[in-house]
Parts: sequence; structure tokens; C-alpha cells
Amino acid sequence: VSHSNVTKVLCTWGHVLLHDVPMQSIANHPTMIAPPRLKVVPTSAPAAPEDTRSSSAASQDAFTKAICSKLEYLNDNDVKLMVSKSKPVFFTPGEKLIREGVPSPGFYMIRSGEVEVRRGEMKLATLFPGDVCGEMSFLENSNASATVLATKAATIEFLAASELHSIFAAFPHLASRFYRSMAL
Repeated sequence: VSHSNVTKVLCTWGHVLLHDVPMQSIANHPTMIAPPRLKVVPTSAPAAPEDTRSSSAASQDAFTKAICSKLEYLNDNDVKLMVSKSKPVFFTPGEKLIREGVPSPGFYMIRSGEVEVRRGEMKLATLFPGDVCGEMSFLENSNASATVLATKAATIEFLAASELHSIFAAFPHLASRFYRSMAL
């Protein structure tokens, strides 16, 4: 069986594109079964028309610059790539993003709202748009040392640890800049 006679799978913008190619050489092969006709299959519901991440170019640029000001070795393209792989998550006041003593599932970038960092009942910090959290648990691959909870309605760009590792594997220079920013 030649490689040109195998069905190809391409992932593009939230869809899996399955592409049929000629299968003549395997049609007569006794152990091979030709695949059925394939089509584009959505992998998730279509995005809402007014996605908060794309509300305007100006607000996206402001968010990118705010993150870059906190993680000073990252550039605009680094942050845009990270945001493109993140998922917006909405928190109401009192909801916990991160729980003390539990591993954080990823890295959080605050797009809007306000969150507090607490250890036990002691307030350690208030974070605002452009701030990040969850980085220590990610960097140390350990349990979170504090709880982070929304004090006002908040939109958070959440980047799963596995996705961040994938970005770092594909772009080692971005990883270097990220870790250097965290060392400050």
C-alpha cells in the first residue's frame, strides 16, 4: 500500500477535515477495507458571534500589551499565540479559579474583572486585567500554594498545562522567554 492511498486527516479551526484520496491499490487487498466517504465534522459548537476575545482589535491589543508588561520577556506574538490556544472562562464573584492544596490545571490570564489570592483566610493579593496566576503550580508541577477566587465577575483566558507544554515544545524560544519572565 503506498502512502498516497491512505486517508488524510487535517485539523483546521475547530473542525476535523477528513479527506478522501484514491484507494484503488488497497481495494483488492484482502485484509484492507476501504474507508467510507468522509466529510467535515464540527468538533465543538460554533463560537458565539460576539466572542469576548474578538470584541475589538483595540481591546485585544490592550490585553496583549498588559500581559507583556507583566511577563516582560514575552512579545506580542507570544501572547497572541497563547491566547489563541486558550479558552475564555467566566467566573462569578466567589467562584474559585484555583484551590489551595490542589494542582492547578493550567495557566490563567485575567482579561476582565478582579480576583483575590488567599492562603487560608489571609488575603495575599488582588489581581486585575493583565495579571496572571496558576504559573507557580504549573512551573513546579505541584499543588497550588494559595486559593484564587473571583471578587468581581471575571473573564479569564485559561490555558491548560498540556496545551502550554505543547506550545513550548513547538516554540522553545517562547518557552525560554516565558520561564525567564517568571524568574523575575
